[in-house]
Amino acid sequence: QSLKKYLTDNSFKTGEPQQLRLAMEEVTGKDWAPYFNQWYYQGGHPILKITTRNGENSIILNVAQIQDSTVQTFQLPLAVDIYTKNGKVRQTFQLNKRNAQFMIPLPAAVEFIDVDPEKTLVGQIQIDKSDADYLYQYEHAPSFANRVGAIAYASKNPTNTISQQILTKALADTDADLAATAIQGLDLSNPTVRKSTEKTILTLAEKSEASVIRASAIQKLAQTKDKKYKSLILNAVNDKSYMVIASSIMAIKSAYPDQLQQSLKRIDPDATEYLKALITELSKS
Repeated sequence: QSLKKYLTDNSFKTGEPQQLRLAMEEVTGKDWAPYFNQWYYQGGHPILKITTRNGENSIILNVAQIQDSTVQTFQLPLAVDIYTKNGKVRQTFQLNKRNAQFMIPLPAAVEFIDVDPEKTLVGQIQIDKSDADYLYQYEHAPSFANRVGAIAYASKNPTNTISQQILTKALADTDADLAATAIQGLDLSNPTVRKSTEKTILTLAEKSEASVIRASAIQKLAQTKDKKYKSLILNAVNDKSYMVIASSIMAIKSAYPDQLQQSLKRIDPDATEYLKALITELSKS
């Protein structure tokens, strides 16, 4: 409503920030000057470094604003979800100085801390997390952003046992892009990982309704160069998805290069035209 009023009142005119602020104040009945002063007229963004330590029946949260000294000290709310065996508790604090400390009384030991759980902070948060923290984050604090973070961490540390657990669980993620990312993060050269995930990846390659998952699974299976997947990968050039077809021909180029030219002839003409640049590049050598 505020934007509608601003655009209506200033249609066919040159707009200014102050006019937007006034429109927002008129619609909401609130003072927006502090917001504009901090986020529009002054530069920079907050960088929060957060450390924790356990107190007696409590946890102590230290929050430091470590952005450059030439950048303002921000005043902003910071929400924190604290997970214990009894469930989740949310606390919201008001930051207004460079270094702040908050004590949170708790009836049980802390299992995980999720800072800015809604991921609305326009800034950076630095907090040390263990491998177990990322697993807990994926399993028990499964917002989209938290799942992205856990999968990204696990993909960068694929030899870690807990990372392998995260990626294996993420094969069944409800978001297709995240499941596809998890597939790519798995290291099938590791016998333990291959044994525990290969069957699932094959099923995804054959039956997933999401083209991004089928494409990712085909690429991953091709990396094994196992002949038992040859038929699946060669036949994928006839998939209904251009993404899967592209994945298939790249996999063929990598695992079965002697089959590439014959496979290219089997691709639908429309798909061939759509993937012309990729096909040209793969055919060069």
